[in-house]
Amino acid sequence: MTDLSIRARLALLLVLLLASMAVAAGFALYQLRGVTLSINTVYADRVVPLVQLRAVAHAHIVTLPSVVQQVRDGQLDTTDALAELDRARGEARQQWARYKTTYLVPLEKTLISRAEPLLARAEAAHDKLAELLRKRDTEGLRQFASHEVPSVVQPLNAIFDQLVALQSEEAAAETESSQAAFRAAVWGVLAMGGLALAAGAALAWATVLRYASERRAAEAQALHQAHCFAALSRTNQMILRAQDTETLFEEICRICVDTGLARVAFVLQLEGDRGVVVGSAGPAEELLSGILLKLETDGPMSSLPVAQALHQGVHVVSNDYLHDPRTTALHERASQQGVRAMGAFPVRRGGVVVGSLNLYVGELGFFDDARIRLLDEMVGDLSFALDNIDRDAARVRAEREVEAGYARMRRVFNLMPVAILLVSRKTGLVIEANATCGKRYGMAPEAMVGHSMAEMGLGFWPADRARFDAELEANDAVHEFEARVRVSHGSEVDLLTSAALIDYQGEPCRLSVSLDITERKRREQAERARFDAETHSRAKTDFLSRMSHELRTPLNAVLGFSQLLQSNAAEPLSARQRVQVESIRQAGWHLLALINDVLDVSRIESGHLRVEVRGVDLTAVLDEVFDLVRAQADTAGVRLDAAYREDEPAVVRADPLRLRQVLLNLASNAVKYNRRGGSVRVGVQPADERVVISMVDTGLGMTHEQLDQLFEPFNRLGREHSEIEGTGIGLVLTRQLLALMQGELAVESEAGRGTTVRVTLQQADAASQRGELVTRPAAWQAEPRSKQPEGVVLYIEDNPINLLIVEQLLLGWPGIRLVQAETGQQGLELAQSLQPDLVLLDMRLPDMTGPQILKAFQADPRTSGLRVVALSASAMPHEVALARRCGAFDYWTKPLDFDRFMADLKRLLAVTPA
Repeated sequence: MTDLSIRARLALLLVLLLASMAVAAGFALYQLRGVTLSINTVYADRVVPLVQLRAVAHAHIVTLPSVVQQVRDGQLDTTDALAELDRARGEARQQWARYKTTYLVPLEKTLISRAEPLLARAEAAHDKLAELLRKRDTEGLRQFASHEVPSVVQPLNAIFDQLVALQSEEAAAETESSQAAFRAAVWGVLAMGGLALAAGAALAWATVLRYASERRAAEAQALHQAHCFAALSRTNQMILRAQDTETLFEEICRICVDTGLARVAFVLQLEGDRGVVVGSAGPAEELLSGILLKLETDGPMSSLPVAQALHQGVHVVSNDYLHDPRTTALHERASQQGVRAMGAFPVRRGGVVVGSLNLYVGELGFFDDARIRLLDEMVGDLSFALDNIDRDAARVRAEREVEAGYARMRRVFNLMPVAILLVSRKTGLVIEANATCGKRYGMAPEAMVGHSMAEMGLGFWPADRARFDAELEANDAVHEFEARVRVSHGSEVDLLTSAALIDYQGEPCRLSVSLDITERKRREQAERARFDAETHSRAKTDFLSRMSHELRTPLNAVLGFSQLLQSNAAEPLSARQRVQVESIRQAGWHLLALINDVLDVSRIESGHLRVEVRGVDLTAVLDEVFDLVRAQADTAGVRLDAAYREDEPAVVRADPLRLRQVLLNLASNAVKYNRRGGSVRVGVQPADERVVISMVDTGLGMTHEQLDQLFEPFNRLGREHSEIEGTGIGLVLTRQLLALMQGELAVESEAGRGTTVRVTLQQADAASQRGELVTRPAAWQAEPRSKQPEGVVLYIEDNPINLLIVEQLLLGWPGIRLVQAETGQQGLELAQSLQPDLVLLDMRLPDMTGPQILKAFQADPRTSGLRVVALSASAMPHEVALARRCGAFDYWTKPLDFDRFMADLKRLLAVTPA
């Protein structure tokens, strides 16, 4: 070599240098080829699988529950939902098949073997969902969403998270391998190309820089992809955990910062035209402190990417933030925080933009297409989570409303005044009973639950139960089934029950509602009894009215003609005839008294008898009674002892007519049931503002059994076959009349020794005494001519006997002209033409009733001013009242009391002077 010229040496050096450079270049190219292959391997075996895994996970973890929810919310119809499921499942199958053809490490194969059954289960879930959608099974969808979706999504999400993490780890390992290959290439170039360093330094250095830049770019890209997938995975996990929007927003921001997707992250929510930060991570406060985010569409901040994203509903990015004219207002703050790029991604809730996820990063050009797609997807998941929260909140509200409604229903159920019973049709056991039902049957409602009514000995009797069940089975309902049912302690009540067949919590049941009608039944029975009593009373009243009329009409003839015979001076009776006629008259008055007693009892029972209570001189009444029974006592040989005359005079509160009737009946009984040679002693004794009248006889007396039956109507106590006359109603009427006068009646008796009767009345002030006593009419005597009235009297009567009696009575008054009419129509015509001074009207005529005639008189101006007196054998109070209402001036009853009749005629007619 020493012999070589300098040119050769230089040439040799050049050759050596070139050879060294060629060798070094070849070695470097070989090593760099390994680096390139490593980078390609990272991309082909790790980055691409990550995308494939993400597609598979999205199909099963996101699309499956999303389709379920959208169908339940009505956002997807069945056809679109099935199409979306088929598309997602086809994409998942394709991506999974491609993923399995990539390079797989042993652990990855193990995870794949664990994922295969879960994917098969997810496929089955897709098939089941498709079947539910085709059947439109709403309840099945609800159960599928609440049970099967979580059971499929959660384990699949976990295994895919492991696969994604493994891809990231393998990508990091292969990146390290490429780094080692690169270092080997560098050292080889340095060692083998030392001699060629001077000549090939620039070229080698340029080559190394170029490949180093490519390596860093590949590493950064792989790392960013791993960060993005990690952020998506954490986002999915967080969505499953988060229960409220505040947590959701805070977590999404922290994930973005933790995974390197942003230096500053915050969620801005629209409130009117202002933006409010509702979640943040990183130095968001330093970036936004003191800035009022007015984001109206035409305001000064409307150009900010945040505002555009909110108003336009699309993502807006700025990859050179500090030189972006839209962000001039925030350049200084952004520079201080190291911000070089930002992106705003709209967040939707219920399909409406409500805010934006804003990411600020320290790298120019950070937001490329891949990252934007991943962030759009992440924000879409966030929006889906917000909708889920709203749906869960709505579901919770609905559940609370249902619970509140159930509580209200329970309160209403227990407050219902009717008994409600829910019974299982399968078991016959009570499922529910309200408080009224428990009270009705005498048991606590909770004690009834779990038992059958038959077991508790309650409810329908078997025959009624059979009829009830038959009607329920035939019609699926029972309306107002009335039956007597058993309750606790062996008692019974009347129930009105309605029932229907219902489904309660999936079990066929019978719901019955019953109303206690026991009281109503009692009222109905009482009403029926009252109606029957009123009907009976009306029938009795009608009978008594007819009986009174039919008896009084012949009695009018008997008493009338007997009085006429006794008063006929022109043809006087013999002594024997006078006795006979007097007997006829007395018998007639006795029969009339009997009729009046029967009517009085009826009037008292019906409440129609009225008494006029006032101060009455008791001594005067007793004197009159003694005078009236003296003849009876003399005939019976009974001595009357007026011991009351030795006592202090007394004034009592009573109706004078009814008091005379009471005392006369008692005195008559004391004489009638006495013995010859016996006595009747009457005394008066004041006691504590009351007066006691004692009537003691020495007669037959009564046994205890007879005393017990003393006040039974028409019971003569075994003496009905004796010669003693009587009806058995005198004492009944006496006690009732005393009760009306607030008096009392007490009877003591001993068989064979006599009877003591005590009448107790209220004592009255002597100053209150007024009025005159009414006595039984004696035989009538014609008055002298000097007192006789005159005028025209029209008598409308169809009974010739009654006409004859009145005619005979008026014969002694020649100044009276008596005109007779036998029909109502004839009477009206005569009244119109004659204009009589007095009209006597019988109330029962063949062509018209008395009220009809009276109304006709009142309706005609020619007769409306006439005085019309009703003259009738009907003496019932309602008939008297009706006649007066229709215009009768007065009402006189038959048989005629001649003294009263003639006195009333004189009062109503003008008197002619002598």
